[in-house]
Amino acid sequence: MALTRSQVAQRIGKSLATVRRLEEGGELNPARSYAGVHLFDEREVADLAARFAARERIPSARSRWLQDFPAAQEKSTRPPQRSPMDDTRKLDELQRENDDLRHRLNLARSAVELWLDAGPTEEVIDALLLAL
Repeated sequence: MALTRSQVAQRIGKSLATVRRLEEGGELNPARSYAGVHLFDEREVADLAARFAARERIPSARSRWLQDFPAAQEKSTRPPQRSPMDDTRKLDELQRENDDLRHRLNLARSAVELWLDAGPTEEVIDALLLAL
């Protein structure tokens, strides 16, 4: 007796998509009726069900996204997961950098004010060099 895809899926305890992948992978070789229905040999399905029951790995039964998952992880452009401590450290670092830049800006402003008031003196040049 021949089995349809849905009957095969029930017998092996897998989805219709898995049955299709098994066909594409050559694990199942159905005949086609005149109506285009795929018909599977019971013995072939029983052998496959036994392999699944024995927990044999059948690569064509796995979804492609699962097969490609490790490769997709390596190619991922998503940044690695950060912990709250990483965020706190980064915030502290940025705040220190911001404070340093504000200090340099204030020095540069002071040097410019001195320059405008007194002209280019040694004190003004030293203040400008400190700001840089």
